[in-house]
Amino acid sequence: MKIISKAAAWLSDLLGGGQMSAWTFGLPTYSGKTVTPDNALAVNAVWACVKILAETESGLPFGMYVRDADGSPAPAPDHPLHEILHDTPNPEMSAMDFRMSQMAQLALWGNCFSRIARNTKGQVIALWPLQSRMMRVGRQNADGSGDLVYQYNVGNQTQTYAATDILHVRTLSLDGINGIAPITQLANSIGLAMALEEYASRFFGNGAIPGVALEHPARLGPDAVKNIRDSWKKLYGGNQHAHEVAVLEEGMKIQVLGVDPQKAQANDSRKNQTEEIARIYRMPLHMIGDLDHATFSNIEMQSLEFVIYTLMPWLELWEQAINRQLVIPADRKKYFCEHNVAGLLRGDMQSRYSAYAVARQWGWMSVNDIRRLENMTPIPAGNYYLEPLNMIHAGQQPPQVTNAPDKKPALPAQSEEDQKATALKAAVLALAAMSNKN
Repeated sequence: MKIISKAAAWLSDLLGGGQMSAWTFGLPTYSGKTVTPDNALAVNAVWACVKILAETESGLPFGMYVRDADGSPAPAPDHPLHEILHDTPNPEMSAMDFRMSQMAQLALWGNCFSRIARNTKGQVIALWPLQSRMMRVGRQNADGSGDLVYQYNVGNQTQTYAATDILHVRTLSLDGINGIAPITQLANSIGLAMALEEYASRFFGNGAIPGVALEHPARLGPDAVKNIRDSWKKLYGGNQHAHEVAVLEEGMKIQVLGVDPQKAQANDSRKNQTEEIARIYRMPLHMIGDLDHATFSNIEMQSLEFVIYTLMPWLELWEQAINRQLVIPADRKKYFCEHNVAGLLRGDMQSRYSAYAVARQWGWMSVNDIRRLENMTPIPAGNYYLEPLNMIHAGQQPPQVTNAPDKKPALPAQSEEDQKATALKAAVLALAAMSNKN
């Protein structure tokens, strides 16, 4: 094993490709399986993890935002990068096609690369995806100095790009240049999963009999052995012939050499490898169909943890790479790109409405703010914010209210016309009283 690893490393150094060139021949593992990011997708747990990450990231709203005067963000659909990120990165792909492809390469290879097309003014007009397996990244000089250089190998041709011509998103990196492919460090776990998958397939392909020995009392020649073996496979091999009755002739005896896979803990081993692969991507098991540890009480919390602890670091990698490499320096203080994960963070209806009620009551959300989160159109009088009347500033003394029951409340002041009308009314009443006496 060590000799094979040293040979692969020597060949990689000979080709000058580091981690990227090593994947051309794959990495040998102790299980005997050679692992590459491409054939690792044949393992269902790897496929599920990569597919979930790629589809979730590419399905999120993604575009440019602008900071208002008070610092609050607002969509910026007029920014030149918004259409590229949100709609069509290039004439041949939709935004979801592009980001799904790139996210899958990032999850498998630890790097994804896109060629940046610019117009005569230097503005980004398109992003074209490149294959990670064909890219080599390094410095200009052998001593590690100089600018970054990207060498893209297609067939017998090598195209060299400057760092300003490539959008490079990388995962965890030890040298700050090349991201570490998750499958590189966990090749043995994935190789074991491949071996267990092959073992299970062969087990059931042989009619669920791991190994059978046919014992003949006489000495047989090569042709007779071959005829008996072929006849046995034809009659009893494969799932379609499982559990059929075998008929032995000429005093032959049968011996089952294998063991039941459950007794050999093959099924438990496969489940354990599923958990190992999910751990590589920090993927909750219920997301890839393993519900053994899920309950109705924790499934929602696990979904929120998927967004916060699994998905958010990948989104940050995308956002910071684009803000640094595509947004011009003069715009970085005002414009930025961002994913909208509000839809993924929403809980059940009762929890959402209870949170909306608190936010509305205490004044940090309006009716239209709430309606936008629920994909409802705003209403004309829905932009007002409320606050409780019984609240004052911290440290302020409440207003003093004094009661004076012995004093009559002062009458409101009357205008001059009202005073004249009152006097005239009093005079009429007095005349009427005098006439009654007479």
